[in-house]
Amino acid sequence: MIVADTNLLVGLYLPSVGTGIAEEVLRKDPVWSVPLPWRGELRNVLATGMRSRRLDLDLALEVLEAAGILVRGNEYAV
Repeated sequence: MIVADTNLLVGLYLPSVGTGIAEEVLRKDPVWSVPLPWRGELRNVLATGMRSRRLDLDLALEVLEAAGILVRGNEYAV
């Protein structure tokens, strides 16, 4: 089980410097756990990307949904 933070999720779903690492971590262990604030933190990253016009709403919603599916049932209070 991997305890992921928002940066790892962002790297997995949005092309960035961390994408290769995130993909490697997912191959090693596809079960990711996250702290409860992950959703708000990811929304903040996505909103920032939308404000700077690097992301559109459709992609932001897709990323949020995909990340939610990945960590479903593995959200924990820290």
